[in-house]
Amino acid sequence: MDARSLKSDPVISPASLIESLFEVLRSKDLETFSHSSRVGRLTSEWIQHLHARSRWLEIDAEALSIAARFHDIGKIGIKASVLNKPGALDEVERAIVRQHSEIGFELFCNVSGLSQGALGILHHHERWDGGGYPSGLRGREIPIEARFIAIVDAFDAMTSGRSYQKLKSEAEALQEIRLNAGKQFCPDLVEEFTQFLDARRA
Repeated sequence: MDARSLKSDPVISPASLIESLFEVLRSKDLETFSHSSRVGRLTSEWIQHLHARSRWLEIDAEALSIAARFHDIGKIGIKASVLNKPGALDEVERAIVRQHSEIGFELFCNVSGLSQGALGILHHHERWDGGGYPSGLRGREIPIEARFIAIVDAFDAMTSGRSYQKLKSEAEALQEIRLNAGKQFCPDLVEEFTQFLDARRA
């Protein structure tokens, strides 16, 4: 292959690469793909609402929205037999699925221009009380992007229904999130999310 043929080869942009990986996720697990798309849209809408009220202006809306949309991209590295298993996972299978946040982090860290949201992807399953994974971070140790994604991720999982989880109404899901403020979720952001949903319904 000479220099002329190299110049004629198409250049794959970082965004195109991640979109291609997202299509892999669609073919592997449509439920996770659809969930991720909804989480991305709702997070973007929430951030726009906050910025319109001059709240949390230090948050990079684009970076957070991208991280939210691709928060489960690491599941492309998890066996389909585990991802699509009907019913509850056993302890070993849960440990395998938990690797998705680290796989997604590694993917984003290695794509130029998209690394800013990587910590949100890595830590979106941390808990405010320190009982989450992968690092057992507590409170404000958890990156702010991950705190946002954790709330929207849980809300969509409850309201969209999963094969292993009973469908909840938006009111029921919000009540569950509020009950877990200061335990699973950042209490300040739970209050902000409540106000956002109230405004969204108005």
